[in-house]
Amino acid sequence: MPPTLEQLRERALPWAEPVPGATPAGVQAKHEPAYEAVALEVAKLESPASNAVRWDDVVEGASELLKHTTKDLWLASYMAYGLYATRGLDGAATGTAVLAEVTERYWQDLFPEAKRLRGRANAVAWFVDRLGRILPTVDQASVSAEPLDALAVAVKRLAQLSRERFSDMAPAFGPLQDAIARLRAGLPEPEPVSVPDGRTASSGDADASQPPVDGNASSQEEDSASGEAGETGVRAADSAHATRHGAPPDSADTSPHGNDNRSARDAANGKPSQGNASATANGKPAQANGAGNSAAVGKGNTTQGNPTAKSAPAAKGNTAQDTAPGKGSAANPSSASANGTQAPPRAAAIEVPPLPELPSAPDLSSVDAVTDFLRTVGGALLGAAGALRRASPEDPLSYRLNRMGLWLHLTQPPAADGNGRTQIHPLPDLLRTKLETLEQNQRWGDLLDESESALARHRFTLTLHRYSAIALEGLGAAYAGARTALVQELAIQLRRMAGVETLISTLGTPLTDDATQDWLRDHVLRASAPPPAPSAAAVSVSTALALALRPLALGPPVHADSAALEAEARTLLEEGRVHEAVTRLQAAVTAASTGRARFISRLELARLCANAGQLPLARAVYDALDEEVTAHALDTWEPALAAACLEGWLQTRTDAEKESGPVAVKFRNRYRRLALLDSSATLRVGA
Repeated sequence: MPPTLEQLRERALPWAEPVPGATPAGVQAKHEPAYEAVALEVAKLESPASNAVRWDDVVEGASELLKHTTKDLWLASYMAYGLYATRGLDGAATGTAVLAEVTERYWQDLFPEAKRLRGRANAVAWFVDRLGRILPTVDQASVSAEPLDALAVAVKRLAQLSRERFSDMAPAFGPLQDAIARLRAGLPEPEPVSVPDGRTASSGDADASQPPVDGNASSQEEDSASGEAGETGVRAADSAHATRHGAPPDSADTSPHGNDNRSARDAANGKPSQGNASATANGKPAQANGAGNSAAVGKGNTTQGNPTAKSAPAAKGNTAQDTAPGKGSAANPSSASANGTQAPPRAAAIEVPPLPELPSAPDLSSVDAVTDFLRTVGGALLGAAGALRRASPEDPLSYRLNRMGLWLHLTQPPAADGNGRTQIHPLPDLLRTKLETLEQNQRWGDLLDESESALARHRFTLTLHRYSAIALEGLGAAYAGARTALVQELAIQLRRMAGVETLISTLGTPLTDDATQDWLRDHVLRASAPPPAPSAAAVSVSTALALALRPLALGPPVHADSAALEAEARTLLEEGRVHEAVTRLQAAVTAASTGRARFISRLELARLCANAGQLPLARAVYDALDEEVTAHALDTWEPALAAACLEGWLQTRTDAEKESGPVAVKFRNRYRRLALLDSSATLRVGA
């Protein structure tokens, strides 16, 4: 027998009990790290590039918060789907019951707040829509009657409660109920039970233990306006093939769809399947599988309604199902029935109506709604950063995205109590030890992966950023740009939320250790601090010496982030941070994989230095490049590179050098060479 509503309430009781303290519904917790960890994990669903969601962690985190901190519909919805993902249909039934129980018990005080009715409806709809989309893909062979019927009962109650609480904002339950009905219709017929004294069970016997089946029966059980549309096909089939009271089994089964459609309708309405007439007449409820799933929350795989199973065709007629003890095999739809007649063929698949369209624009009706939206966007950025880092670990963009996504929705550090402690847990000892070991063994790739992956769970533990920077430095010059991007983005976030580096964990220990404090002071905060204003004389000299050399036009860029690199270097040079700019550009030179790419990178270095007024450095680079042009006869083999080098060399010479002295002879020679290679360039240089 499927569980009753009271039994489902008992299942949900651990999460429906009041939160300890003065407020039974708890407090707003969506800015707590534990809440954000759950939300970020679930947000991986929105990013195809992300790793698989760790549903065990979602269930554990949401469960703890619901029991001890807050009654929140989003958490209940996440946990309900997590229970399905980890425990199958029986877990889905438990999660649905929790969602309904929390909604009913704490309606006035639960979160989102009552003034955000649409936010509450969206939280329930998130679970209902996702479960309705995934159930049609479940392997029919993994489904048994008892957990499926339990889910039908729980969904029926949640649908009724949603109509009462949300009115026209209520989620559409039709697709979910149709998916349940479809699975129920695909279950094998239970084995007939023999009737003593030679009697043949009739539909009249069955009528004594179940309501009569007629064309109007299902119309009394509709769950919602959307559910009514989804059940139309089932009710129509029932109306067309309704059985007559007292008719013998042969006449009752004249329709090949009779039993299956009855089962489908019963499942959609939350009623247990009655099986065949003879089984009911003997007081034995027919079950496709006598073993149900445990309702307890736990970790592990499910054997009932496995959500990871691939979509299967219609249920096979020879599927083995255990029934009552002593029976060697289950009823087979293709075999003869108890009275010698051929069993009816399986019902055709029920048409599932299209899923409702999701809103094209996010809910931005309030500050809280905007924060929720930014949290979702941040989770997507984290997923994109992880995918990009795995594909190209030296790409600076992934490290920028990771730090943007971590704190996008935050405007200030977490609040502390009177003792200065936050509710943030420190870095686990096991993880800290692992990071230290990887650093000691110079396993830079593993260290980088470990520290970057842990940031989403420990966003306020700045030690992880230091380990990432150490790993990038250890990986060599090719990762210098990535390290610079990490430091700069971290500095931006720390300036935006001052005080993060001083946070205290819930145990009273600093979240940022001493080594990280020193690193932040020496390499992050100081490096990102605005430089002292240069003197008027220095500004005058720099402005007077600055040139305006045009960008190079040498085909595709040699680096994926060439434009970003140039913009960054230009900004550093304009701020007077020449050393940092040159170091950044030199890293790009070192990272180049070919001689041509290195030559072009050095041309960029010289051009940017000239435009920033650093003429001595620009001339030195152009002199070295000119020697390479001559040594390798680039006038012949790479005329475009040679012309770019000659143009830069000529433009960085002063008028006095052009008129007389040893440089004047070199100037005339190189001017003639440039005229042969690119006449238009000679016009830009001037005689």
